[in-house]
Amino acid sequence: MLNELFLKFDSLKTIAQTSEGWGGISFKGTWNETSAFNFSDLYEIINSDNLNLAFSCKIDGNTIDFETFQQDLFDGSSWEFNINKISRILENKYNFFYFIEEFKKWSLSLSCFDSNNPIIKNELLQIIVNELKEKDFIVANNYTICGPFGIRKFIETSDIPEFEKISTNVHIATRENFILEPKKLFIESGNYSQITAPFFEMCAKSLAVCLVSEIVNENQIILRGIRKIELPISTTKTIFDLNQLQQLKSVIKWIYEEKTDLKIKLFLDRFTLDLDLSKDYISELLKLNKTCYEQARERFSFITFERKDQFQKELRDLLKDLKNLSDLYTTKVRSLLSNLLRDVLAGLILIGITILSKVDLNSISSANSIIDLVFKAFAAYFVISIAYQSIFDLIDIRKTKRELIFWKKTSREYISDREFDSYLQSTVGERERFTYSFYILLIVSYLGLAYVSFNFISLIQNFIK
Repeated sequence: MLNELFLKFDSLKTIAQTSEGWGGISFKGTWNETSAFNFSDLYEIINSDNLNLAFSCKIDGNTIDFETFQQDLFDGSSWEFNINKISRILENKYNFFYFIEEFKKWSLSLSCFDSNNPIIKNELLQIIVNELKEKDFIVANNYTICGPFGIRKFIETSDIPEFEKISTNVHIATRENFILEPKKLFIESGNYSQITAPFFEMCAKSLAVCLVSEIVNENQIILRGIRKIELPISTTKTIFDLNQLQQLKSVIKWIYEEKTDLKIKLFLDRFTLDLDLSKDYISELLKLNKTCYEQARERFSFITFERKDQFQKELRDLLKDLKNLSDLYTTKVRSLLSNLLRDVLAGLILIGITILSKVDLNSISSANSIIDLVFKAFAAYFVISIAYQSIFDLIDIRKTKRELIFWKKTSREYISDREFDSYLQSTVGERERFTYSFYILLIVSYLGLAYVSFNFISLIQNFIK
């Protein structure tokens, strides 16, 4: 359908003055009865289902509908026909340029940092250019540029970070209408030429600033490596190719996949040492990025190896603490059990001495308030003993456990909370449950002894009877 439209424009431009931009194309002139152009044919094309573009008509400066426009076209009348090219861009997903020179002017006006840039603002957009040579095509992640006969399919990539992730690692001093979308602008396929040069430049710039420390404005950046350097982004015309863009993409993918702050620092440390301060940032980056990338990877591997060795030491200490905590539960149970046996033995000795010193066996059954008081005091001793031992032992265990959880944060960079909980449950969990169960049994035993001691006289009397 665009081919038919362009053929109509070929005829119309012979009797009119023309102007074109991203938003629309205009034709105006003075009508002559000898003109053979048929506006009805043009009307049918732009109102077809495939296009359905908005338009406006004017005669002698007055806006009128199309029917009136056709009727009022007399010899010598000034007419104007305007087509809104972007009236259905969201539905059609494409725009076109009839004049290739106007397309060149428009492409030179674009900025890769402008949020109003149409190839950033719109999603999956096709730009069809009349008379564009087949070799001058571009296939990017978010747009394609081609002629009317060579519609290209999109190639999408997920290796390039989004604006939100980049902005957390690169300080952006300028904010008004500023955006950074290297993923949308990345060119997967195409040829560098005079016509496609602005798009290659936008792609390279948007990738390059992902590796800086600060973006001052659209033309200036700051690098903080071994030294702090402020440079213009680009001052000379640079010829780009797809291999250079792919190399930059590889660097960005590696840097932004993990530990971005550290990797950018390692990359810029090398880059700021080697770059020529008399050149602009883009030209130096294209020349040095591969070498800096390789050295940054080597240094990162070395740093990671050192940290892994440190992690192994920290993990051994952590596991040793887990074992100590596990042993602590067993120690407390053994201690409580030995205390119970000691107290029972002491109680038996105390009972024997008291009974033998105060009364004979025949008088035990008689009501003796002194003996009864001794046994009740002994019962109170059992209760107080188990209470003190349980409270202090359990508090000690819980404090030790909290301290362990606090100190395990030193290894958080290398071990997740889930892994630590797994270690904790497999080493301490079962012993903890056993300890609490045994504590309950021992407490019941202590309370049973306290009950017997408290009611000892009455139990003996019942037994003798």
